[in-house]
Amino acid sequence: MEETTVLIVDDEPAILATTSDMLSPHYCVRAANSGARALEVAATEPRPSLILLDVRMPGGMDGYTVLSLLKENPSTRDIPVIFVTGMETVSEEKKGLSLGAVDYITKPIHPAILLARVKNHVMLKQAHDFLRDKNAYLEKEVNRRLQERIGTEELLQEKEAHLSHAQRIAHLGSWSLDLIENKLECSAEMYRLFEIEAKGGADAYQNFVDIVHPEDLQSVQKEYRQSLKSQLPYESEYRLLMSDGRIKYAYYRSETSFDDEGIPLKAEGIVQDITERKLAQAQIVQASKMSTLGEMATSVAHELNQPLNVIRMATGNILRKMSAGIPTPEYLSKKLQRISDQTERAATIIDHMRMFGRRASEQPSKIDPTELVRSALDLIGEQLRLAQIEVELNLPEVCPLILGHQVQGEQVLLNLLTNARDAISSRQNPDGRKISVGINVCEDKTIEISVEDTGGGIEDNVIQRIFEPFYTTKDMGEGTGLGLSVSWGIIRDMGGTISAKNTGQGAKFVISLPQAGDTDTVEDKTGAESDQ
Repeated sequence: MEETTVLIVDDEPAILATTSDMLSPHYCVRAANSGARALEVAATEPRPSLILLDVRMPGGMDGYTVLSLLKENPSTRDIPVIFVTGMETVSEEKKGLSLGAVDYITKPIHPAILLARVKNHVMLKQAHDFLRDKNAYLEKEVNRRLQERIGTEELLQEKEAHLSHAQRIAHLGSWSLDLIENKLECSAEMYRLFEIEAKGGADAYQNFVDIVHPEDLQSVQKEYRQSLKSQLPYESEYRLLMSDGRIKYAYYRSETSFDDEGIPLKAEGIVQDITERKLAQAQIVQASKMSTLGEMATSVAHELNQPLNVIRMATGNILRKMSAGIPTPEYLSKKLQRISDQTERAATIIDHMRMFGRRASEQPSKIDPTELVRSALDLIGEQLRLAQIEVELNLPEVCPLILGHQVQGEQVLLNLLTNARDAISSRQNPDGRKISVGINVCEDKTIEISVEDTGGGIEDNVIQRIFEPFYTTKDMGEGTGLGLSVSWGIIRDMGGTISAKNTGQGAKFVISLPQAGDTDTVEDKTGAESDQ
């Protein structure tokens, strides 16, 4: 089989090289560093099956212009184009889609997401080409059979079989629901995806609903009702709970047609299996977390040495006291209590590390931002003390809860604190070695967690790319360039944002997250404080 070709268009050599490295093990990769060059390459052999096109390129020919010219050329108009861009506005996204782009990938690019998106659209292109060729064949066959007075029913069945084959390639099922007669029609791939038997009747719709994970069902139904109210297309991601306990991840999109009075008549949509992509994302987060654990190993060993030394000295004192005579019960009680306290402290450190190393649960929970900050400092505080860095905390007395995963939130804060430590240490400046961590409850019902350092700041040409994957300012072997990229993805999945800017003495990162509920608050007993 001929190797699939992917064309990458970007004016940044580093992005061309990084993206090529991600895709070259799986595809034949061609590259172009300008819009004009992209048009030439796309029209020559080997023709690309997919084009990854940067939106913003200098020289008067941006991605929108290139896409328009591609669509005007009969030899390139059918090549699917995925825009690769920074965090664009909705209007810009709509503009790209209206010109014919099939998808968007936002920078920073996650390797697993890139591979999954490229794979999906390559398969869809292959399915499209397969159907195009088969349709051409079927048209000729229809003419021949009509001449022979053969009915078209067999041809229709053959065409449906080809469509079913294309959906199976893309792991994508389609459905149509008559909301007036409550009649559901589904493609064969829908039944394969949900792993249920094809049955009709009034219970057909409920058979699919029963496979949706119970923890996701309420939010799925709520979002669908909102789409009926707004009369807008609806898309979502949710889990499927299979009969044997396996979990699948599905992407869902539907559109509903209404009459002139706003009464819903018919809903149509697709469901795609995205399990492979979701598992790849989880592996990236877990790998970054384990890398953080490795970096903290020395600090944790030192932290554990303190209670162990206290236990050793207390035990030695008891033995010496016993060799000199019988110690009093009061003396033994005091020493044994000290040993018990230090043993509990060591156990707490080990338990925290073990919990941090586990994978996050699928279902987010309500968590306390102040506890998030303190838990992260429990893990890295000894490193900062050894580096002679002061930690200044500014936490509110009463703080609303946020929705997310405790361990992943700690992972983001640990990454920011580690980067701040490295920035301060690289300056070799004994004065002003301080990291400030604060929480601000905003009037728009968001929570801001900030980490500010005195490490000198980030260069202007670097700060614009700070959240891109594999981009790092550290020396070779001192960083993967994934930490901030993974952190950006974690905060995005929690419904928030993360940003970076320079201050007078260093850099400041701000995490903004929505509150979990109006009445959910946790009181911080210590209030604002400074911790050395």
